[in-house]
Amino acid sequence: MPHAVPTPPTASTAMLLSMRGVSKRFSGVVALDTVNLEVGRGEVVGLCGENGAGKSTLMKILGGVYQPDAGEIRIDGQAVNIDKVNNAMRLGIAFIHQELNVLDNLDVAANVYLGREPRGALGLIDRKKIRAIPEAPWARCVHTHSPRPAFHCPTANG
Repeated sequence: MPHAVPTPPTASTAMLLSMRGVSKRFSGVVALDTVNLEVGRGEVVGLCGENGAGKSTLMKILGGVYQPDAGEIRIDGQAVNIDKVNNAMRLGIAFIHQELNVLDNLDVAANVYLGREPRGALGLIDRKKIRAIPEAPWARCVHTHSPRPAFHCPTANG
C-alpha cells in the first residue's frame, strides 16, 4: 500500500507562528517546560495564566530578549533563530508591553512605534508613514488627555 509523503508547509498553509517544546530555566528554576504555542494568520491570541506561569518569559523569548534552553520557533513554517530584539523586529515581531508606561506627550501611533519608528531618507522619523497605515488600530482610537492616558478604540459594534 503506498504511503503519503507529507507536503512541506507553504506560507499559505503553515502557522504564522509556531513555538514548539520551548523550555527555559533561570538558576535551576524552571520558568518554561516544553511549551507549545501556535498562532494562525489573522488570529488574535490572549495569553493568560497566574503570576509566575511563564507568560512574560515566553514572550521575551519570542521577542529576542531571552534565548530558549530548548525548543524551536517557526515563522510561516520556517525555523528562525531570534537571538536579539532587532532580529525579532526584522521578522515583524513587536510587543506593546502590559506596563502602561506610555508617554502622554505622544499620540497613540508614536507610543506604539516608540523605539522602532520608520525613518525617512535623512534618518528623521517619518510621522506621515506612521499615520498612513490604514489598518492601524490607532486610526480609530481617541486619546483622552489625563494624568493617566486612556484610549478608547471602538469595536465593530461601536
